[in-house]
Amino acid sequence: MQGSYQLISLSGSFEYGENHNVDGEHSRLNITLSHHDGKVFGGLVTGSLIAAEPVYIIAAGLKQGTSKDTSQELKKRR
Repeated sequence: MQGSYQLISLSGSFEYGENHNVDGEHSRLNITLSHHDGKVFGGLVTGSLIAAEPVYIIAAGLKQGTSKDTSQELKKRR
């Protein structure tokens, strides 16, 4: 699909495999776009994307198997 579209949303998740490489089987990138005529569509990204304008990406990482109960800390602050 070619042409100019407005980026509405770009979201996804990535999982690392045993060799610390991105596991393509469990990683997904979803996109929502708008055409100049106002039609909105989207789906799973399966190829490359090229942005015509700057795109700001906010990323976070979570480590599996770690947790911390903060309920006691919150009670102490009150």
